[in-house]
Amino acid sequence: MRSSNRPRQLTVSAEHFHNNPVQPKPMKTVSPFHPSNRTRLNSTRPGNLRTFAAILVAFVGIVSAQGSEPSLLSDAQVWGPSSNGLRMAISPVKSGAIAPKSAQFYVAIQNAGDQDVVLNLGNMLANGKVHRPDALHLLLTDAQGRIRELEFSDKRYAGVGGRMDDFIVALRSGATYILRLNLDQYWSPGTKEFKLRLTPGRYTIAARFEGKGAKSGNTDMKGLALINFWQGSLESNVADFEVSK
Repeated sequence: MRSSNRPRQLTVSAEHFHNNPVQPKPMKTVSPFHPSNRTRLNSTRPGNLRTFAAILVAFVGIVSAQGSEPSLLSDAQVWGPSSNGLRMAISPVKSGAIAPKSAQFYVAIQNAGDQDVVLNLGNMLANGKVHRPDALHLLLTDAQGRIRELEFSDKRYAGVGGRMDDFIVALRSGATYILRLNLDQYWSPGTKEFKLRLTPGRYTIAARFEGKGAKSGNTDMKGLALINFWQGSLESNVADFEVSK
C-alpha cells in the first residue's frame, strides 16, 4: 500500500483541554549585554549604536579635559588663613605658561566653620542675569616686584542704568563656592590701567574678599537687612603663574 504524504488530522475535544490544561512556560529575561545578544546588537539599529559611541567619546573627553585642570578641592591645594569660619584659595585654571590674554583663575570660598552663612559677593544686574563679584579684589605682583590691586570691571556693562541687586550666595557649613575669573574683567585703579597688559615673565596673584551686608536698598528687598551675612576680610593663598611670549 502506498503511503500518503497528506498530514494526519488530529481531533482534540474540549474535554481534553479541560482535563489537561496547558502550563505556560516562564519567560526568560536576558540582559541586552548578554553574550547571546552581541550579534543582534552589532547588526541592528546602527544609528543608535553610533549615537551611543559618540556620547561615550564626548563623556570621556569631558572627563579628560577636566582632569587636565588643577582642582581647588584637592588635598594639595593651599588655602589662605581662616577668618571667622571661612577660608579662600586661588589657583590658575591651567598649569604651565599661559598666553597674556588667557590668564584665568579659580577662586574658592569654603565654609570651614560650624555655622551656615550668606555671602554678598557684589551686585547683580538685569534681575539676576548679570553677576558682578565686586567684593573680590585681586593682588597682582610682576617679576619686577610691582604690585597692582585689581578691581572687577566687566567691560560689557560699563554703565548701570537700571536695577541693581546684591550678589547673594548661601554657603552651608562645609560647602565651597568657586568662581572662574579672567584678568580681562579687572582693572588697576592705582595705575589707571583699564586694560591690563601682561608682559612675559613670572607673576604671583592673591585674592581678597570684603564681606559686607546688603547694599542694594531696593524697597522690595528690605528683608535682606535681617539676613546673616558674613562680614569681615578674607585673604587667599599666593599663587604663582607664568605668562608666555
